[in-house]
Amino acid sequence: MRDIRLVVIDIDGTLLDSNSNLHPKTIATIKKVQKKGILVTLATGRTFRSTCTIAKLLGIKIPVICYNGAYISSIGQPPLYTFPISRGKIKPIIKILEENNYYIKFYAEDCLYVQEAIEETYLFSKIHKVPFVEVGKGKLSNLDKDPLKIVVYDTPERIKSALEMFKPLKDEFTFIIENDNFEVNSKNITKAVAVELLCNYLGISMNQVMAFGDGVNDVEMVESVGVGIAVENAIPLLKEKADFITSSNDKLGVACMLEKIFLDDS
Repeated sequence: MRDIRLVVIDIDGTLLDSNSNLHPKTIATIKKVQKKGILVTLATGRTFRSTCTIAKLLGIKIPVICYNGAYISSIGQPPLYTFPISRGKIKPIIKILEENNYYIKFYAEDCLYVQEAIEETYLFSKIHKVPFVEVGKGKLSNLDKDPLKIVVYDTPERIKSALEMFKPLKDEFTFIIENDNFEVNSKNITKAVAVELLCNYLGISMNQVMAFGDGVNDVEMVESVGVGIAVENAIPLLKEKADFITSSNDKLGVACMLEKIFLDDS
């Protein structure tokens, strides 16, 4: 194994199990790895507030990557980098989405804004420990804030229709597209870009990075680092691009691989 100095881990579907739990063995393993002088951080689509809750449990001191790369910061410190979406560019699209009754999640200032809360809003807020604000039907487009990302949910058919609305502006944003939703970030902002920025800050080469992931937003990151690892439950494309495949998130795949690489003295 090459000289790895930094381990970057996705949270949902990778670090946490399918019930969003962080296993004590995973916590203990990551702390042992850090004691050996290996830096560890998180790269996630989550908010900074939510990410910090997990980072504290793991004893992470260096900056974490949030909002799919749009926000990089250490706990209790001003952001190292932040890449919000210009509200001037996104406002016309949000207005059309509102008029067509899409469920939109608008993230700004580490808070979630929605038109009207639904069951998913309350569940998301509880699991991710993120406050939300109901602004009223048709009023998201009037928010005087630059979002770090927006997420649009609906049926697969209506998601395809919503993406058509973005076609004239497809070169202005970064899209992460799944079956029943898509996320929008600023142009050219991804986890991979954020990892490279963090490496520059830390004085580390991308070849000295190991990254774990499971989803669409992890593919570029896993492919661009020195050692890319997919959990068994990852999407097929990520498993194809990864250097190694570890066991699933429900079988402590991250902890098992870290133990094997950094802690197995046999």
